[in-house]
Amino acid sequence: MNQLGSIQQFLELVRQENYQKSQLITELNGQIELMQQYIDEQQNEIEELKNKLQRAYNNMAEVQDLYDEQRKQNEALIEQWISRFSSQQKRVNAAIEIAKAELV
Repeated sequence: MNQLGSIQQFLELVRQENYQKSQLITELNGQIELMQQYIDEQQNEIEELKNKLQRAYNNMAEVQDLYDEQRKQNEALIEQWISRFSSQQKRVNAAIEIAKAELV
């Protein structure tokens, strides 16, 4: 009988230990689920940030293109101005030369 009692006590201890381990496994599974949700949220946030970064990069490229186009237009206007001034200066110089020749 004593041996049967020892076996029953041992079985009860094993049962309690199994129950505690089962509870621990349940808790850990819950924590794993929470961590998986957190990881999923972080991955979604990373994806959103990647998209924002790509849009910002595209906007910067567009701004750079607009800047280059405006710079070219400005350079063309400067060339026109220089050319016009040069032609006017040539005409003024020619008029001065004609006036000098008439005075002589």
